[in-house]
Amino acid sequence: MKKCVLSLVLTFAFWISQAQNLPEIPSTVEFADVHVVLSSEARQKVSSEVQRLLTPSSYLNQKLERMQLFFPIIERILEEENVPSDLKYLAVLESDLYADAVSPTKAVGYWQFKDFTAKEMNLTISDVQDDRKNLHLSTRAAAQYLKKNNQIFKNWISSTLSYTIGAGGAANLVPVDWSFSSEIKLDKNPHPYLVKAIAHKLAFNHKLTQISPTSKTIVEYPGRGKKWSEIARELNQNEIQIKQANTWFTSHTLPTDKDYIVLIRTDKSSAPQITEKANDLAKSEGISLGYPKLKRQTTVVTSTDQPVFYEINGKKGIMAQTGDEVATLARKGKVSIYKFLSLNDLTDRDRIKDGTVYYLQKKNKKGPIPYHTVTEKQSLWDVSHMYNIRLKQLKKFNRIEKDEPIELGRVLWLQKKRPKNTPIQYNKTLVAPPEVYTTEPKEVALAPAVVEKPAVEEKTMFITHRVLENETLFSLAKKYSTTVERLRELNKLGPFENIKYNQRLIVPYTEEPQDDWVEDEETQPVLMPAKKEVAKAEPLKEEPKREVETPKKEEPKRIEITTPVLEEPVNRTESKPAPKVEVPAEAPATSSVGRHKVAKGETFFSIARKYNTTVQEIRSLNNMSASETLKFGTTLKVPVSGGEEEVRSSVSTVTKTHTVARGETLFSISKKYGVSVNDIKELNNLGNSGIQAGQKLKISGSEEKPAPKTSTSTTTYHVVKSGETLFSIANRYGVTVNQLKTWNNMKSNTLVKGKKLIVKK
Repeated sequence: MKKCVLSLVLTFAFWISQAQNLPEIPSTVEFADVHVVLSSEARQKVSSEVQRLLTPSSYLNQKLERMQLFFPIIERILEEENVPSDLKYLAVLESDLYADAVSPTKAVGYWQFKDFTAKEMNLTISDVQDDRKNLHLSTRAAAQYLKKNNQIFKNWISSTLSYTIGAGGAANLVPVDWSFSSEIKLDKNPHPYLVKAIAHKLAFNHKLTQISPTSKTIVEYPGRGKKWSEIARELNQNEIQIKQANTWFTSHTLPTDKDYIVLIRTDKSSAPQITEKANDLAKSEGISLGYPKLKRQTTVVTSTDQPVFYEINGKKGIMAQTGDEVATLARKGKVSIYKFLSLNDLTDRDRIKDGTVYYLQKKNKKGPIPYHTVTEKQSLWDVSHMYNIRLKQLKKFNRIEKDEPIELGRVLWLQKKRPKNTPIQYNKTLVAPPEVYTTEPKEVALAPAVVEKPAVEEKTMFITHRVLENETLFSLAKKYSTTVERLRELNKLGPFENIKYNQRLIVPYTEEPQDDWVEDEETQPVLMPAKKEVAKAEPLKEEPKREVETPKKEEPKRIEITTPVLEEPVNRTESKPAPKVEVPAEAPATSSVGRHKVAKGETFFSIARKYNTTVQEIRSLNNMSASETLKFGTTLKVPVSGGEEEVRSSVSTVTKTHTVARGETLFSISKKYGVSVNDIKELNNLGNSGIQAGQKLKISGSEEKPAPKTSTSTTTYHVVKSGETLFSIANRYGVTVNQLKTWNNMKSNTLVKGKKLIVKK
């Protein structure tokens, strides 16, 4: 009897101690810069998952040790990619931070990439190499994948869900009003993946503060082009143990196509000596080990109007967000425009790059390391910005007088002037084989078979595509139904040459592009004869833009004049179509000039389609050159019917037809037309089935028609803009969501862009 009582007491004491070691589950959790309100049911599910995760075991201890080792590296990469640090827990959720993890669906590595997605994110998979098992490369790829999806959803919780079921699957589940929202609510049936993600943060964020630091550490060692045996000899380490920590590569000599970092797992007592050797090697070969060094200062941001401050290489800095320009960054950083330009070695003609951290303090006269080897697409400005060295000093150190391009592999001096009698040096291990980059005609001549192909009689259409963030040649080839080799050939790209953000590419045209990032000036596809010989494509290399520009003298013989509307009239069939009148092209259209205020995300191309006109006409009305770009908030003159001086609208319900384009989802279509995903499903009897490219969908939306100006009254109105929600509008005017719904006879929270709301009575 005494033994039974003692056993019960010990068991009870054990569970009491376990309960004390479990974190409290709050009703509101901050995850990835979003406040998540948990319903009582969701809270209970999170609590159960936390208890499961923290059940004591030897495997739990091993997993916690891997977090202590790998989290500093993962956090740094996520910060460099401007991805919330909380998303590091997805790697734990996916693989328990085990490099060789393989799922039943053949997903591999730390972040559990399938082979197709991995290749799309530029990860190498071969018989001897699998970058999915490389901590640095896979983490950067995962961060870029999450960023790409966040461009769609504008909410990191939605993007988290998309990591497991894809953007298309998440679009069918995520409420529309989550976009741009800093606070969301998980109902009684939250998706299990979101429950697990939140539970992982609560459980391990709590547990890591209670355990002792591990005696081990990870040193990042430059390994490009080296043999495993050579690395082991340099560091006096066991070669087998080094290979066990780097299972991503199984051959003898590491590749030379990029800066591969080898993980050296060692005792903390030995780490300083290995770290010193790693830094010395990086300095001698000009390898960038984590520059620029970024440390985020601003924790939570609820809108793009708020500044995001960073520490960049020990200096105060500010990150450029979407829509930011020199003037807005200077204002947010509380410096003058002139000083901002001076601090960052910019001119008033330079463009601000989204996601780049700019300096708010003066850069140094010397770099932190002696040398740097120029990598692909790098400019002198890039190097000076990377190492916190003034551009003028960098040119002086390297005896460069003009803003000339610098060659791949060139070694730049960062701390002192290159002696006059010392020739320019090049890092041979970084430069690709001579046949790729040489300018000698004999070396780049293609095989005779290419030239001898029979001439193609038919004509091929081409358009210009401006590269989006995270797009690759592989994804563009799929988008435009072509091959990577064809895109390289059209744009004179070398076999190892990558594309970059905002770059213009010539692509084969198969149907009307469905995104606004097709070059604005190209309102019509251009007919170009297919190349018979490689030599005839040479002009594309020098002036790719002119090759696809629409000739100014060519005019369509007849045009159609329709009643202009304010929403994009893409493939829609209205219940009462506006009458169309065909007139000769030479006859002037009877329309007057209205006003349009540029919203976020709009381009010349989308605005021209909105008002049934051309980009050239809008540029002409506003005295804008072909190179000028749009700015958010700018008021443009646009051709409209009637005599209205300003565009005003009233809303009526219509049924439209939308043809699904490649890459579109129910979520993106619902956002485009201001309706919910469920509305589209019900109207088209879709059920749980997906959609396919080319499918025609009925859309029950709103049509905006010109309406007379209303007389003044005490009632205050607000015109809904892109990305706004009832929650954000209510906060802006100091009212409640229920008041807005009552005043405007609304049954749901769905808003339509351009809708006029009563916001005060």
